[in-house]
Amino acid sequence: MHNFKKQFGQNFLRNTSFVIDLLTASGISKDDHVLEIGPGDGSVTEYICESAASITAVEIDAELIDSLNSRFSAYPNFKLINQDILSFNESDNFANKDYIVVGSLPYNISKNIIRKFLTSKNPPKRMAVIMQKEVAEDYTANTPRSSFLSNFASLYSEPKYICTIPKEAFEPTPKVDGAIVLFEITQPRFNNPEKLLSFIKIGFSSPRKKLSSNLANVGLDKNSIETELAKLGYSKTARASEITLDSWHILVKTYGKN
Repeated sequence: MHNFKKQFGQNFLRNTSFVIDLLTASGISKDDHVLEIGPGDGSVTEYICESAASITAVEIDAELIDSLNSRFSAYPNFKLINQDILSFNESDNFANKDYIVVGSLPYNISKNIIRKFLTSKNPPKRMAVIMQKEVAEDYTANTPRSSFLSNFASLYSEPKYICTIPKEAFEPTPKVDGAIVLFEITQPRFNNPEKLLSFIKIGFSSPRKKLSSNLANVGLDKNSIETELAKLGYSKTARASEITLDSWHILVKTYGKN
């Protein structure tokens, strides 16, 4: 029996129907190259081996390596790397190749993983991943309930909430439900995305406060901001969650500091 390690955020998916949902969302075909994050005991890996041109599975837990190699050694398209996914070099491993990311992300580092691949110099064409439900809802939220994470995701991709996975579908059972999210990767919608995101982050610094107040806290003129919001069709009391990504782009061009 495997000794589950809390520091690695290990919660293995045991419900086959949700494995199928994850793979269906990924859209893997026989011509695709796949990066699997955290294969665990291989419950998803087997399906990918049967469906894809190649699979590179990155597993941080050294205790799982021998069993994974033994289980999948018969598949010539299978490659296993014992490494932290945050230090994985996708540009070297998928040079001149389109690839798809699939995996059940450790909840404690899911945001870091999403940021790594969305902002990569060699991003995947698609990501179908499992994460904490609350975080999944943040990534896929729309105005007037958008979040910093939803703006970030929409800048680099088209995020879509696929389904909720009850916590009982995992072993060991986590404290919260999970969810499958699909990110269809796109080119950044605007130039200088980091500058735009820095500005949006200021806007969400106190999400329940007026956007004009949050921006005024960093030295911008509150009345001027409220006038600009009115031009864009918003109330002067609008909060950051009400602002579309296109409107953020207009605001940063007007008020963003170089």
